[in-house]
Amino acid sequence: MNAGFFNGGGGAPGYSGYGNPPQGVVAAESRPLEADRVGLGQPAEEEEEGSKVLLTILCRDLIGLQGHSPRTSAVVYLKSFGVHDWKAVGRTEVHPPSSNPDFSGSVAVHHIFQCYQELRVAVFESRVDGEEPSPQNLIGSADVRLASVIASPPGSPFKAQLVNVRSPRSPGTVLIATTTGVDPARRMVRMMVRYEDYEPTPEDSDPLVHGKPKKNLFHRRSRPNEPEQPVSTEPRLYIYRSPDLNEIQPGTEAASASAGALTNLDFYTEVFMSDPMRPSSEQLPPSGEQAEGELESSGFNCAGEFEVVVNSARLNRGNDQRLIYLCVQKGDTTIGGVFSTMQHLIQPVYNTAPLSLSPGGRLLFGPITQNYEPSFTDRLCRGEIELNLMMAVDFTASNGDPNQRGSLHSLVPGVPNVYEAVMRTIGNIALPLCSTDYIPAYGFGAKIPPHNNLSHCFALSGVPERYMVQGVDGLVNAYKSSVANAQLHGPTIFSDVLDTSSTILSRMMESGVQRVQYMVLTIISDGVLSDGETFMSKLVHTVSPLPISIVIIGVGNEDFGKMPFFLGDENVPPRSGNKQASRKCLTFATMKSVDNDLGRLAEKILRRVPEQATEWLELNRMKR
Repeated sequence: MNAGFFNGGGGAPGYSGYGNPPQGVVAAESRPLEADRVGLGQPAEEEEEGSKVLLTILCRDLIGLQGHSPRTSAVVYLKSFGVHDWKAVGRTEVHPPSSNPDFSGSVAVHHIFQCYQELRVAVFESRVDGEEPSPQNLIGSADVRLASVIASPPGSPFKAQLVNVRSPRSPGTVLIATTTGVDPARRMVRMMVRYEDYEPTPEDSDPLVHGKPKKNLFHRRSRPNEPEQPVSTEPRLYIYRSPDLNEIQPGTEAASASAGALTNLDFYTEVFMSDPMRPSSEQLPPSGEQAEGELESSGFNCAGEFEVVVNSARLNRGNDQRLIYLCVQKGDTTIGGVFSTMQHLIQPVYNTAPLSLSPGGRLLFGPITQNYEPSFTDRLCRGEIELNLMMAVDFTASNGDPNQRGSLHSLVPGVPNVYEAVMRTIGNIALPLCSTDYIPAYGFGAKIPPHNNLSHCFALSGVPERYMVQGVDGLVNAYKSSVANAQLHGPTIFSDVLDTSSTILSRMMESGVQRVQYMVLTIISDGVLSDGETFMSKLVHTVSPLPISIVIIGVGNEDFGKMPFFLGDENVPPRSGNKQASRKCLTFATMKSVDNDLGRLAEKILRRVPEQATEWLELNRMKR
């Protein structure tokens, strides 16, 4: 089937009231499907990124091409921002004649949080067996945002009207329900491992190890922009994954090692590093005795425990027969290690029998559990968490006169400025996933009417009590009105915005709603902070314990390198003085860093939000 059938229909929509939008801007509206653009498209490539969601399709009040109850099937297509062609991701079975078909087969799609994704459901009449979908047998189709489908309340499928330009009336309604299924990539392995140190005997040597363990072989390297970490003097447990020989490039050292690479530690990948060994929860039983339910012990001179929680896809790519290497390291020296597989470790014998390390020590394993952890998308589908978007915009004088075309706040008609472009991009991706289309919207760094007082956090609506705006268009309109009436001033201060977000979030949490209220605070600014230390202190001490992610977007030509606390490792929780936040909650990016490509900006700035939200849930023991 020609992919051209779907080119253009429901494509990246434009602005209302503008000409062509700036490059990369995502807008909200989409055009009706035209019959001559219908087709099965090209098969979608297997997608690993994102969370798998299963879609179930139901139709109501279908009117067939001949006016009777039709024999039908449905095809689901997916398109991401920046991609011109629709991709077919699945097709239902052919349903017997009915005006209200409930298709039993589900279609799997991958939801990528930071990406604008459109979904098209096309319903075709199947008049004869084996008939392929074509423009001629199209009953109707509906274009929707995948995010809107995912955010539908549990038990309430997303509802959309089918359209067909050949028909003056709607040929029916489509209902799209979501289930999350079991995604093997979400399998988590949990085990308690006890280490005992003792003097090894020759029989304990592992013949698989190539020589003696190397000093510094498993010494942890500091990440980029992270200060060199002092070498820990406490034992830690490391787990390494063997290489996949199918992925080894011909002609490389690993390829020449062939099967030897499976036991050559130089080719292994670190997949887990434990916290420092902690003392055993209870005193070890005397040698030869074992308390009921306790791990076996022989009274060796040192014992402690490691807690292991690791994703199965990371541990062994989901293959329990894949070789892994477990080792205990103290400081920069490896004490002992052993090759094994999860297939062996999950056997009951390892709950009582020790696993000897080479050259010294041994490991004992408590019960090993493997369960599927829900992703952030799973939690949204199940209604366990509600997302909320808040926006704050820089109104300092360094942005330039709004009446001038070169201003970052330019109000020249027909030319959307960079702030509007960023707001629309982030809003059109995040807002459909939110529980409400109302957005707390603020500005900072301006003198505002009627008394011309300087404010570092004021409602864009102009009314402090009415700080909510509705939808992305409402946000942009309030922003433009505020720019036209406020006097840009300065300095650049974020602290008041943090205080306001904390207050709003606290109200949400106290409203009695059972679901977790999680906020994404987006701050757009052109300048270097004047209150950097205060901001970081509030972030670490007050804000990071709250269910919130803060994304900061730098626009303009300012040298944001002057804000080193934003440019640290995003994998490490922020720090203020000697205090480190309990979790990662801050992401920073500039337009310059993505060459002013708004699609890349959204990917970079939003991709950490799901894992930050999941980390907050885990820390607060709210896993469901």
